[in-house]
Amino acid sequence: NGLIPATELFCYELANIIDIATPNYRIIEMLDNTLAFGSEWEGGVKSLEQVLDKDGKVDVPNFTDFASKLYALDLFVNNIDRHFANYLFRDSYDGKLISLAFDFSKAWYANNDKNPFAFDCLEQDSNTYICKCSLKEDGNLNSVIVEDLIRVFLKLTPFELKFLIPYLLNIVYKVTNPHSLIVLLLNL
Repeated sequence: NGLIPATELFCYELANIIDIATPNYRIIEMLDNTLAFGSEWEGGVKSLEQVLDKDGKVDVPNFTDFASKLYALDLFVNNIDRHFANYLFRDSYDGKLISLAFDFSKAWYANNDKNPFAFDCLEQDSNTYICKCSLKEDGNLNSVIVEDLIRVFLKLTPFELKFLIPYLLNIVYKVTNPHSLIVLLLNL
């Protein structure tokens, strides 16, 4: 899907704006000389099993806040594919465990190019819905955080979303088909 790089870039930047940690990314050159979006490799990543406590719940500082903000973002960008394999856990520089989010390849325009702000992610068979149910069952979903962040997103105007355009265009200046990203962003 040619919209995946633009979607990943948009979602990573939006995640960073609302303080959801993500791996660093680069625009990378592929073997065929085309350019693509790529997350940098994260060293020292721990598996989900390694961060579970004796009761089988995620034991990472601030995980509930992180997961709640990420769920709100996934709702906003209609990400249908959030699951626990799309969470990274690693030691921070201070030795504490941190959570990072990655993989927005089934969100926004890459998921639904006719209506990127639909709510396909709420369908009961979507990975995002299934993950949300698990988070809620384990007490790792704070509905106040989710609702507050959704309110913030809903107050954004197309003009406010477009503040990202100059920044994003600068990043993807050399992308194989920057015109598609420009069209997507201008039509927000």
